[in-house]
Amino acid sequence: MKRPGIKVWLTGMIICVLLSASLAYVLFGVQWPVGSNVPYYINPNTADVTDEVWAVYYAAETWSQINPAGLRLSYSGPTSETSDSLNDSNNIFWRNDGDSGSLAYARFWYWTSNNIIFETNMVFNDYYNWSTSGGYPDIETVALHEFGHWVGLDHSSSGIMTPNYDGIQRSIDSDARAGFGEMYGMQIYKLEVISGAGGTTIPSPGVYTYYGGDEVIVEAIPETYNCFYKWGEAYQGKENPIVITMNANKVIFADFRFINEPIGVSGERALNRSLSQAEYINILSWQTNPINFEITISNYKIFQVHNGKRNLIVELNANTFEYRHRNVQENTAYTYEIVAINSDGREGRPAKIVVE
Repeated sequence: MKRPGIKVWLTGMIICVLLSASLAYVLFGVQWPVGSNVPYYINPNTADVTDEVWAVYYAAETWSQINPAGLRLSYSGPTSETSDSLNDSNNIFWRNDGDSGSLAYARFWYWTSNNIIFETNMVFNDYYNWSTSGGYPDIETVALHEFGHWVGLDHSSSGIMTPNYDGIQRSIDSDARAGFGEMYGMQIYKLEVISGAGGTTIPSPGVYTYYGGDEVIVEAIPETYNCFYKWGEAYQGKENPIVITMNANKVIFADFRFINEPIGVSGERALNRSLSQAEYINILSWQTNPINFEITISNYKIFQVHNGKRNLIVELNANTFEYRHRNVQENTAYTYEIVAINSDGREGRPAKIVVE
């Protein structure tokens, strides 16, 4: 017996399908009320993995971050439910449906009077060997697709809502976000990028506007003789570049450090004589610069400069503070640059010395 005014819709992700060209995103024409907090329950009943709840949760959060005020999918606990039926609960579980070609499907019920969804289920086909660590098929990828149906998106020709599994995809493409935004509004956030002295960023320092869920790559670009030190404000760390997920207004600060030249630099020419031969040697020495205490100096490079051109003659480890340049000409002036190199390979300001 059917309830009056109720319809059910079934859709899912399959292994392979040929799809004709379609719109960038396709709407079912049904959705949750704007502002809904949709609770869901997970039965972790697959034996393939032990962290399936987290994988599904991450997929739901990816959708929720687009606009939590417009629609939020909220994990509400475990369930033992394995029946895909109307039971006043939004359930997710695994069931062996055999070699059907379908990895998973979503079912939702809605009122025909206003096209409002009021209940959903998601069923993973446990015939397949599920993975959360990069194998096939990936739970988070498939859950991200099925949650797209939950929110009201139909299949499209590309992106997360394509009906065929095409490898791991754990982010929502701009077309799917636009479809979500048409139904529930699009949360807009601001990212302020600030650069300290000694460098700049890509994108350039400034204030930028993004949609909720957008991922922004920010890269710190040091100036000459400088190195990137760390990020501050919304992100703490030394990775470069970084990816910022826009789920709130954020500020990111790129901090740089100047790589100072070695100190105590000296040079002298000495005659090295043996019984059979003699040679002149330029002896260079230096000390580490204490001002560089926040920078990891990995090595030193020594260049010989002639007619304005630098020629690398040796690269030494960070604990070496002397170099002997052998077989130099007795009456010729030699110009050297001694340069500290940080762990990222950035050159500091050179210490220059002439030996004659």
